[in-house]
Amino acid sequence: MPGLGTIENSYRMNVKKLVYAKLLTDTKTETTYGDIKPFADARQIQITPTVATGDCYGNGSKKKSQSKITGYEITTDVNKAQVDVRADLFGHKFTTDGELIIGSNDKQAEFAFGYEIDQTEGNRELVWLLKCTAQPYSYTVQQTEGDIKYASDSIKITAVMRESDENFQLIGDTNNSTFTDVLAESFLSTVPTTITAATE
Repeated sequence: MPGLGTIENSYRMNVKKLVYAKLLTDTKTETTYGDIKPFADARQIQITPTVATGDCYGNGSKKKSQSKITGYEITTDVNKAQVDVRADLFGHKFTTDGELIIGSNDKQAEFAFGYEIDQTEGNRELVWLLKCTAQPYSYTVQQTEGDIKYASDSIKITAVMRESDENFQLIGDTNNSTFTDVLAESFLSTVPTTITAATE
């Protein structure tokens, strides 16, 4: 298969380097992004595809079944969502005293969301979800009773298809020898605006 090299089995262990870049434009002809910024320190992440399915029946039995990805639902727990990121993603403003204002007319941003996963055998997996929106953060804080307890913020992100190329995400995994460590080092430094499939 074009673009596929030698595969080395490895297993996911740890998620880190959460980043985002605001989506500036997304049309049939081009997509542009703003600067890449730190998102938060990750504790865990879960990604679930949203799937459309269809079955065809005839003569009393199933003849064909199909499924198609329509998007992704992401839930991530982070140590704390800092106020600058919250303002950037949800259109909040600040008072002159630095207080965060959350208003009913705030406009949420669309953005690309990226992260890295450590793997065994020294490999790593890197991901860009190309067009996302987020729901406001939720959190629970507990009283410290004996042991110290740290709170975390939870955020739900929805990823949809990008208009310019109809792609959802791009994944680089160094257990595929074609995707080298050099490519991995620069993967999260730029959101890809042009993605081309390898051919024979």
